[in-house]
Amino acid sequence: MWHQVASVLLAFLITANAVQLQHSISICCDVGAEYANEHSSCEAIDSEPVPDMGPMEDEDIQDCHVMMRSCCIKQLQRNMCFDGLFTRANIGSCDRVQGDSCGSIEKTCCECCELGIKAFHESAPCDGTDLGTECDFAFRDCCGRASSNNDMDECTLARENNHRLCSSKCVNLITSFVCECPVGYVLAAADNMTCIRDREEPANACDESPCEQRCQPNGSSYVCGCNDGYELQENGYSCLENNPPPSLGCLYASCDYACRSVDASSYECYCDTGYDLDSDGTTCIDLNECEEIIDICPAGHVCSNTDGSYACNPDCTTGLTYNVETSLCEDIDECQEENVCPLHKRCQNYRGGFYCETTRCAEGEQFVFDESNNIQCRDVDECARGTHNCQDGFRCDNSPGSFRCTRISPCGTGYTVNSLTQQCRDIDECLQDTDDCPPEFYCQNTMGSYKCRPCRQGFKADSADGCTRDINECEEQADVCPRGQACVNTYGSYRCNPACPQGFQYSVIYRECRDINECALGTDDCQANQVCQNREGAYECGCRNGMEFNEVTRECDDINECETNTNNCRYNEQCHNTVGSFACQQRCQLNYRYVEEEGCVDVNECEQAQYPCFGNSQCVNVPGSYRCQQCPRGQIANRDTRRCEDVDECKYQGASCMGGCVNTFGSYMCTCPNGYELLNRFNCRDINECRRNIHNCSSQSACFDTRGGFKCKNIQCPQYYRKEINGDEVRCVKVTLCPNNDFNCVDDPVKLITYNKIALPSLTRELRQPLQLLRLQIGDLTVSQANGLRFVLTQGNELGLFSVTKDLNRDRLGNWFATGTLYLERAVTGPFETDLRLEMQLFSTTQENQLLSVTTAVFSIDVSPNSF
Repeated sequence: MWHQVASVLLAFLITANAVQLQHSISICCDVGAEYANEHSSCEAIDSEPVPDMGPMEDEDIQDCHVMMRSCCIKQLQRNMCFDGLFTRANIGSCDRVQGDSCGSIEKTCCECCELGIKAFHESAPCDGTDLGTECDFAFRDCCGRASSNNDMDECTLARENNHRLCSSKCVNLITSFVCECPVGYVLAAADNMTCIRDREEPANACDESPCEQRCQPNGSSYVCGCNDGYELQENGYSCLENNPPPSLGCLYASCDYACRSVDASSYECYCDTGYDLDSDGTTCIDLNECEEIIDICPAGHVCSNTDGSYACNPDCTTGLTYNVETSLCEDIDECQEENVCPLHKRCQNYRGGFYCETTRCAEGEQFVFDESNNIQCRDVDECARGTHNCQDGFRCDNSPGSFRCTRISPCGTGYTVNSLTQQCRDIDECLQDTDDCPPEFYCQNTMGSYKCRPCRQGFKADSADGCTRDINECEEQADVCPRGQACVNTYGSYRCNPACPQGFQYSVIYRECRDINECALGTDDCQANQVCQNREGAYECGCRNGMEFNEVTRECDDINECETNTNNCRYNEQCHNTVGSFACQQRCQLNYRYVEEEGCVDVNECEQAQYPCFGNSQCVNVPGSYRCQQCPRGQIANRDTRRCEDVDECKYQGASCMGGCVNTFGSYMCTCPNGYELLNRFNCRDINECRRNIHNCSSQSACFDTRGGFKCKNIQCPQYYRKEINGDEVRCVKVTLCPNNDFNCVDDPVKLITYNKIALPSLTRELRQPLQLLRLQIGDLTVSQANGLRFVLTQGNELGLFSVTKDLNRDRLGNWFATGTLYLERAVTGPFETDLRLEMQLFSTTQENQLLSVTTAVFSIDVSPNSF
């Protein structure tokens, strides 16, 4: 019986560890997502091969397909959501997106994007929604885009200002807007704003059908029919009455359009489509469909009645009218209509309206109306009206906007005529020096003549100002003062002062000779380019700034600051010498500088201290200017070198790489350590050298795959055990019969020893709960066998890193089975390896501590230095 139990223990199952399983799921999921990006449906993904992950069981392949299908559907939903979001943000309204009654993901994301745009314009937060995963994503993305682009709602602004951008529907987009039309109408190519009927595909085929009585749309075509009592003719559109009763009434009827018999003795008149019978019973009058039929035209259009029909034209804004020939809204010139503005105002037309401008005539003009009753400005004849102000002796002559007075009688003696005013003006004989007054008299002008008046003592006459010229008695009268005194002229007189040396004069106040300031009095003889400096009893003539005294010529010569390099002109200016100074003139155009022997050289603005470019752009110098050029993707502007430099993505995006990161110019690439291969550009997958048979283990050794490599295990089985190698598992199976008299062999409870590997990555974070490594399941047990089974770690757990538990359960048939689960208790950082020995011990339930059978599993646990 115990041998049967031992054989049952040989059938235990070692499952894949949790980390390896998670890695396989990630690979299958990536393949499914890539399939969704290349196809519009996931229906055929089950026929796609699974990714190469080494030898796989059928169950593993099926599990991988399940994950591929699930991730394909998820990625397809994301793509559909992005399509709906992109449509609303950049193309138009969500009416363009097809959706079922419950709403597709694409339509849902489109509508949630619209909510996000509206939220921005209503100053609502962009992260305040909880509408579902896809809807939240679309809402926040579009709200954020509208915010970052500072979107302007052109449609709302136009509507609030009573202006219409579109003839039908205006849809606000992020950074723009678009006009849309109802079904059967398209935008006119001339302005992309006006809706016109789609001639290529009529909205209703019956609109252009020749049916005489009835028309039924049939897809893009139509079917004609007739009223009761009438039959459709062979031409497919005419109707003829069925078996009309004999009547002669129609022979004498005066119907406006047509007559039909009602019975054998009476008739009635009827009208063509689009007309109604008048109250007289014979006359056909036009049917005004626009008044009789409510909402006959689609939204954004107005109905225009025509003779026998009607037309739906775009609803143009006030001041515009629809032109059938051009299919556009065109301006109405209100100024062509009568009595638009009051008589004293002039009509000025503009697109969409007009205004009445108050008309003002120039001075000397007045309003009159011409033959067409239009207001005009015409000259007023002041001479004819007697509204001039010409005096006697003058003639009034009319001129455009005014008049002038022309003298017709001469002026008397002592007068002259003013050519401009035609007035008599007195001749000032004194001013013109035509008088004959002697020097001691001055001339005084009178109207038409003059008088000679005597001057005061000490003065003589001046032709301009009368007796205002002082008589210098000191010059004109010799020896006017006694000897030893000096004559000093005063205004209207003179005085005698004591004589003073040259350069001095007598001061009546101080009663002494005081220095004469020739410079202040202007009595010096300094030249114009010299400066007078007063000295005691004399003066000196010096030079002004910018001048220097010439000892030879005794004059001030100009200093040429341009030659002596004493100017302060800048590098881009040229010095021009002037008398007493210099001038700096720009010698080169803006953004150029002057270089000796080279002339005007371009200024490299990019090398100036104040860097002119902002953001992620570099400065490119051009002749006379510069331009800011956006750095290519993967590069960033360096404010020190003024150049676009490669971005080391490994510093910022290196976390995306599972292994290493190598920066390249403008991009980067992920690398993997030896023993790994790169998958999907980012992930590193362990190469199973054992399964791919690329190891160098001998036939007597077992190949154990590790993360990033492999190990050859040359396992020696104990005496009386047979070694079996099956891939990466080695079994030491005890022979059935022991040699005679070898009681140790007979009493040895160990029946089977298995050797397996467990490869783990480095775990850098502490575990929240123990990590399950494997499960051992033993079935078909009795109650006593299940209770007597133990799982014991006997070797390799000196650090207490591992633990094992036992669980008892029943299957559907009621049989007992035991499950042993091996756990990793805390995080382990590699490199680390140990041989963990797990024994499954079966004890007797009747005899205490009697060991019946042992199955040993040795696990070569290898922890990689890498975290993957």
